[in-house]
Amino acid sequence: MALLSVLRGSALPEKICLYADALSVEKLKKRGIITKLESEGLLQIRAVQDVRAYTKLVYALENHPDKQIVVCDDDVAYPKYWLEDLLRKRSEVGNHTIVCHRAHRTVRDEEGDLVSYTDWKWETCEPETPTRDIFPTGTGGVLYPASCMPPSTTDRTLFTRISPSNDDIWFWYCARENGCDFVTVDRPYNRKRFPDVPGSQASNLFSENVIGRANDGQITACEDYFQSIKVAKESECRMT
Repeated sequence: MALLSVLRGSALPEKICLYADALSVEKLKKRGIITKLESEGLLQIRAVQDVRAYTKLVYALENHPDKQIVVCDDDVAYPKYWLEDLLRKRSEVGNHTIVCHRAHRTVRDEEGDLVSYTDWKWETCEPETPTRDIFPTGTGGVLYPASCMPPSTTDRTLFTRISPSNDDIWFWYCARENGCDFVTVDRPYNRKRFPDVPGSQASNLFSENVIGRANDGQITACEDYFQSIKVAKESECRMT
């Protein structure tokens, strides 16, 4: 359903790349609609090592470094305007601006530290101009311009240690480290236009990351890691 919703859009991708573990690929290729899309060149399926939610972007970054990449979740049906809106906004902003449909505005306390993820301003409809203070979520789809992400983004050892169950957090910090801004499309996000695929929510990361507050620990780990990188760079500059 997710694939078909993308293919019914008012704008179409050059190609859809589907990354999954070998067993899942074997099952998928037994479905007529999947083999038809693949035979017509609309879909490319690759068997890879499963790295949870990271699977949808890290392999695409490695396989297509010169392409702009749009990621989407496989448990959501997307509206017809989905890709068109991302591409339109992309044409208006710089090469180091990541575009998304759904984003949260970060909130910091008086000392400048991020408050709990659950206390951020969810599904913000702003800003109209790029900023570093909004947090894209993969649920609505995110467009990454070519070469906007640093090489460390795909380091399995790093992201599985620092942010094992939330790819959005890791990608956000990596993009910020690489000097990227973020912006939402002009059309306000409407949850009803992005319905869950029926039966897909029996098991999901929301319970672990949000309800279980795993996001807060992963955000803290990223803050510490990327702050250590900043300190190391400043020390190196002083030495040279």
